[in-house]
Amino acid sequence: MKLRDLLTALAVAAIQCLCAAQPTPPIAARNMGAAALSGSTAYDFKSSINARQYRIFVSVPPGFDATQRYGVLYVLDGIQYFGTASEAAARQSSLKTIRPIIVVAVGYQSNEFSVAIRERLFDLTHNPSQDALPYKTGGGAAFQRVLLEEVRPFIVSSFPVDLSAEALWGHSLGGLFALHVIDLPGFFGPIST
Repeated sequence: MKLRDLLTALAVAAIQCLCAAQPTPPIAARNMGAAALSGSTAYDFKSSINARQYRIFVSVPPGFDATQRYGVLYVLDGIQYFGTASEAAARQSSLKTIRPIIVVAVGYQSNEFSVAIRERLFDLTHNPSQDALPYKTGGGAAFQRVLLEEVRPFIVSSFPVDLSAEALWGHSLGGLFALHVIDLPGFFGPIST
């Protein structure tokens, strides 16, 4: 038996022993905590407009240069889509298919999915529901103001933003919200749903 084959056999045996000695817990039992993206920061704040708690996730592009101005992609449902949007933007800018942008995702201060569902149902709808729903709806008008009067000014004062290159992205109710605000004066440029 060759030395390489012997070492491979020993490595396989060691891995099998480790796996047998430590059974893998079910996925639901794992608590890995929050993942961090390179070049990203989270900011918590309480809105003075609607008194609700938010978390703003911000990622700057690789090679970020504070002397340059960057377009901004504002992403709704921050906890769900921040990672995907940030990685997609970084990858596309590295491939030179888009220019480097700052990704700003607006979400909530809880990592619990049930909390995000409840909060987004209120913030992303413009009319109170007449149906018996388990959660309140109809906070969209105030949330528009939160984005325009609190989130956007914070980003513009904290990062070098190209005001001619801002966009809003939302999925599902976030897309409906984005379509609702598309023609409002002073709102963001392109809308993607």
